[in-house]
Amino acid sequence: MASLLVKAGDRVRAGQVLATIDDRETQTGVQRSQAQVAQAEADLRNAKTNFERTAELRAKGFVSQAALDAAETQYKAAQAGRDQAVAGAKLSALAQGFTRVTAPYDGWVLQTLVDPGDLAVPGKPLLTVYAPMPLRAVVQVPASQDALARSASRVEVQLPAPAGSAAPTQWVTPPRRRPCPQRIRSRRPSNGGSTCPMRPQRAPCRASRCGCASWARRCSGWWCRLRPCCAAAN
Repeated sequence: MASLLVKAGDRVRAGQVLATIDDRETQTGVQRSQAQVAQAEADLRNAKTNFERTAELRAKGFVSQAALDAAETQYKAAQAGRDQAVAGAKLSALAQGFTRVTAPYDGWVLQTLVDPGDLAVPGKPLLTVYAPMPLRAVVQVPASQDALARSASRVEVQLPAPAGSAAPTQWVTPPRRRPCPQRIRSRRPSNGGSTCPMRPQRAPCRASRCGCASWARRCSGWWCRLRPCCAAAN
């Protein structure tokens, strides 16, 4: 890793450069492929000139047909060499593009998983970026609390709110059979600041009767979709 240009909590835009990877090797490959293209172009021009000159001499009877055929073969080989060099240059340019890690969409940086100087390998995540879109939290109920949790008539889901605003609360009725996923939606406006409004925090999900609690993920995006079965013991 050559550089890491963002940190957890930063807001990013689609196409923004988030990190760069050491490109000295790929840059050398690009320069080498460009030189190969230039050489192939020169060989092609020389082969074309030789073929045209041989064709004129053949028309006047000064050279044999075999000489013309050889010049034509060299010309076609030069064309193929030029095409191969161009393809190699495109491949080198593509590899060069992989050294710049960009944001695929507008969102927030949730976490960074590498530091400058770390080795970047295929398949290894570098950072996590997400958009403030509907999220889902699943509450797991221990078997020891199953009957008690199912006796709750309603489940209260609370999410932490920014300073100066009321915490959104929504009540849902838990189902009485297995499995018991439940989804709710809670609309929250973005705080409009430069810091990430969707940092992972703990938020209680409580049942109205049993008093036990579990933990959900905080979501301060436009919509928060939770899927609690009911409450779970700490």
